[in-house]
Amino acid sequence: MGNTGQSITKRRRRRGRTIPPRLIPAIELIEANYDLPLRLADMAYETGLSIGRFCHLFKEQVGVTPMQYVTQIRIKHAKRLLKTGSMNNEAICDLIGYRRESYFIRIFKQETNTTPQAYRQAARHKSRNRGRKR
Repeated sequence: MGNTGQSITKRRRRRGRTIPPRLIPAIELIEANYDLPLRLADMAYETGLSIGRFCHLFKEQVGVTPMQYVTQIRIKHAKRLLKTGSMNNEAICDLIGYRRESYFIRIFKQETNTTPQAYRQAARHKSRNRGRKR
């Protein structure tokens, strides 16, 4: 479902890292299907590596585990939806691949140090203030 806009390959090059071509199919799988249940076995299969080797190489080269990367992508999309839309948490969590709203809220807070509701309010307040300064 999701295209994150800027590919991880470009982001990592700017940070001084180049993602090995072998990992790119798994990264593309994650970025295109973050809204679906993703399994390590499926990601590893895309690379032709064993699950263990895939996880080791991914963490070594990307800097986070494959599942942490999935979470980062999901939260990035949740933030965008919270800023720009009026969907409730339940709808957002379903669109980004979480099946339980309570789990979404817990993970969102863990990743951002704020709740989705507080994030939405802060984003709206910030955009209103930007409009006043012009």
